[in-house]
Amino acid sequence: MRVPAVKAAVTLISTTIGNLPVKVYARDGEGKKPAPDHDAYVLAHDEANDWTSAGELRRQLTSDALLHGDAFAVATRRPDGSPLELIRLDPRAVEILTLDTGAPAYRYNHQGGQTIYQHADVLRISAPSIDGVTGLAPIKAAREAIATALVMEAHAGRIFKKGFRPSAVITHPGKLSDRAAERLAKFKGGEASGENAGGVAVLEENAKVDVLAFSSVDQEFKSLREFTVIEIARAFACPPVLLGDLSSATFKNAEELRTQFVIFTLAHWLGQWRDAYARVLLSPEERRSHVVDFVLDGLLQGDSEARAKIYQSLRAAGVMTANEVRTRENLPARSDGDELASPFTQSNAATGAQEAAA
Repeated sequence: MRVPAVKAAVTLISTTIGNLPVKVYARDGEGKKPAPDHDAYVLAHDEANDWTSAGELRRQLTSDALLHGDAFAVATRRPDGSPLELIRLDPRAVEILTLDTGAPAYRYNHQGGQTIYQHADVLRISAPSIDGVTGLAPIKAAREAIATALVMEAHAGRIFKKGFRPSAVITHPGKLSDRAAERLAKFKGGEASGENAGGVAVLEENAKVDVLAFSSVDQEFKSLREFTVIEIARAFACPPVLLGDLSSATFKNAEELRTQFVIFTLAHWLGQWRDAYARVLLSPEERRSHVVDFVLDGLLQGDSEARAKIYQSLRAAGVMTANEVRTRENLPARSDGDELASPFTQSNAATGAQEAAA
């Protein structure tokens, strides 16, 4: 996390997932509708426990998975088996076991001893795996790139702290007189720096100034530092632009980059959270009638003009009602906003009927 690119990637992914709303839906025919009365709704949408919000728990566990490969939270339950709260477990103190049935179990080492939890009570979030069993933390997958970045950061610090890198060299064809040497020493010592920078320099007795520019080695060092950001971005599956590499950023591709971030970066993590929530918070019977899902509308929506065109097309096709559009825009519902018919064809029909009656 001392590498800025790593910190930016972990913060970006974990904070985004923590800020996304999560809702429990009841299947309703071919569609679904929110089920706020369900016990799981509060744990996924509002509060994970008395001291941790649902969003903060997602942020913590996603950070744990990014840094350690796996993240864990145990569900405490009421006497009837319904979930009561979710509590984070330190991933460094969790040992993954495999039972004879092939199901996982989790041994948690704590101050009071050890506790073994069954898989149905542990919400586990894992980084993408190679062998299909254990998660591989991005910082482990990119350990060499991160190590290179650390070495280069330290090297750059030493250069600026102790390295002698003058911006120019003053040469003289002969020997300066004592008075000229005194004036020249005073000039290079501060008369042309700070607030006095940008003035005219008058050199003594035919002296010449050779300005030092960055060498090819310096330029390569700068390029290599930029390349480490791209390598780290690859390990986290993040667009480099979102980690501060603006070399390929334009005003026109911002929306496309946001879509790529959702599809290629967040897809794995959102899928992990959906499955983990369903496994721990819903009983096998409830999984056939309920689903836990993220609300991505706010993350995927474009600018106001693009949204207006999309809504207009969906309303004209009879896909969305006016109230569904107003809900997405955080506007209150209207009493006449639940009609699914297209407002454009409906208004034309109404006008035609009025003209015929006249």
